[in-house]
Amino acid sequence: QSLDKAKHACRGNPPGAVASIGQFEANTVCVFFDLHTWFPMHLDLTRVIRDTLDVAKGTNRPMLFCSPDFALPSELLKDVTVLAYDLPTVEQLRTVFAELQRASALRRRKARGRGVVLPDPAPISDEAMADILDAARGLTWNEAENAMALALTRHEHQPALMAPTIWREKTQAVLKQGLLTLAQPTFTLEAVGGLNRFKLWTRGLGHLIH
Repeated sequence: QSLDKAKHACRGNPPGAVASIGQFEANTVCVFFDLHTWFPMHLDLTRVIRDTLDVAKGTNRPMLFCSPDFALPSELLKDVTVLAYDLPTVEQLRTVFAELQRASALRRRKARGRGVVLPDPAPISDEAMADILDAARGLTWNEAENAMALALTRHEHQPALMAPTIWREKTQAVLKQGLLTLAQPTFTLEAVGGLNRFKLWTRGLGHLIH
């Protein structure tokens, strides 16, 4: 009953949603999605969060703000701990691609059940698979899944074209941020003569630099 009341109070009312924490049982995690978008429209939201913090701390009701953008009022910065999610590893990307392949195979089986025979996809070589995973590195889970799904749909009969498609999607994702321009490398550092110290330094910057 308290949950239903809280839901009613929360509709289009972020300050009310935050204040409703007091209606929940102790040891309850309260998750708020995209709350940062409401701060400019609800100037009292910051005050309500600060007033609710004592209740949340005293009854073990932590507030979890999930957002793609870290944009909090300065009054809350000292009270909020930022938890960054790591980008998916190569093995996790491999799992994502395998799940997409299984979903594609299931669609073909369902089509056959309706009397529609779809051609099987071309086998993907180890080299092509390595290129696909390399192209998807640096993307978030959702970005990688969307890019891989597009590549698999467009080029399931031409696996060699999947990696370039994913690279184009990754380039678009970077351009949307307006900070960088991403270029697909045509050669590695080994092709550059000398500059050994520079090469060593760049390799230490992270797994995105080859």
